[in-house]
Amino acid sequence: MKNASIPQPSIKEIEMKLRSVIAGKETRENISDWAMNYIINDDNVEVTDYKAWHFLVDVTHTDAAISPGEYLYYNEDFEDWIREYTE
Repeated sequence: MKNASIPQPSIKEIEMKLRSVIAGKETRENISDWAMNYIINDDNVEVTDYKAWHFLVDVTHTDAAISPGEYLYYNEDFEDWIREYTE
């Protein structure tokens, strides 16, 4: 049985983190690491909103690179994620 003690981030919290990347206030690597911390510690995270959980999983890919300096996802993709999970 899981010992859930860490609340998962809300959709709004995840959106705010992603918007900080879009605005250039946060790096993609930092937000990816932030999201990944929840994913790898999922035994301790109280998952109550599966839509938010899937959004969080997507955010772990913000720093996915296809070559040095070239990313798989860009701000337009992040905006699409936000629309998908907030509407």
